[in-house]
Amino acid sequence: MTAARRDEIVGRNKQAEAGAVTRLICAVMAVAALAACEGVGGDDGGSTTAPEPDVDIATEIANNLDAATFASGPESLTVSITLDAGLVDAVYDRNPDYDLPGYLAFTTQNNPLNRYFTGFANESADGSVQAVVVADGGQFTKFFGGATYRQTGAYSAPTEGIVSYAGKYAGLINLSTPVLPLPDTNDDILPLRAGRVSGDVFLNASFATNRVNGAIYNRVYEDGTGVVLDTVFLVPTEILTNGSFAGVAENRGESGIGSYAGTFGGTNASSVAGAIRLTGDFVPGVNNEDEIGIFVLGRCGATGGSAVCDIVNDQ
Repeated sequence: MTAARRDEIVGRNKQAEAGAVTRLICAVMAVAALAACEGVGGDDGGSTTAPEPDVDIATEIANNLDAATFASGPESLTVSITLDAGLVDAVYDRNPDYDLPGYLAFTTQNNPLNRYFTGFANESADGSVQAVVVADGGQFTKFFGGATYRQTGAYSAPTEGIVSYAGKYAGLINLSTPVLPLPDTNDDILPLRAGRVSGDVFLNASFATNRVNGAIYNRVYEDGTGVVLDTVFLVPTEILTNGSFAGVAENRGESGIGSYAGTFGGTNASSVAGAIRLTGDFVPGVNNEDEIGIFVLGRCGATGGSAVCDIVNDQ
């Protein structure tokens, strides 16, 4: 495909109600120039279905995702997602080649000209919370995806004041790449694969004032270029009595670029799971970007916690 042809395709893409427009590889190459920008489960074998009735998933987070069933052993993911043709149920295939640190990858595609969906899932080490995100890379100018999170057991809030949580992030962004080269096939009908974004997450929660805030940092666009993406700041928001929360995501300039939501779970809020949806101008030089991601974090002080927790634990 020639550069002129790629430019012609990108020029026709528009933002759509179902999600932000997909970008072809030429848009990804534009992001590569931004490398100097500021940077960067449980084993009980049970199967659980999200969401729980008492923890509502924010509409902008769920987006097109109706339900997701994730089992940590044996590893499986079943997804119900609403497409332009209606509700589609699919059992995703485990795809270790696409794994991100801390998250299991799953993919599905019915045939080479159907949408290609990628999913990430994880469950906390104590089995108290889990989260799932799925998205395709786009086809026919539309991008579908969503995320969910849930408590998988009883929840109780701690009695002490501020508690910290840390761990990894996994996201899917519509900076897309072709799934497979299909010679003699018109580019306008080719499905694309969503780009993967990795990162770290740190949250502080005050259970004395019932507020939570934090950041997703060390964000990297993993596919092809390793471009460092800007930090996302999670603005302070209320923790409800059931452990859930929802708030605004901002960039360093304090401009809103999306939303985040999640839930604490376990005894004394031992873990937290959540998701973000970014639709503002959060990738310099690119328009109509759309990212959906998840985090499943352990409480600092627990065995096997994130390295950043060592700073907290030493105080």
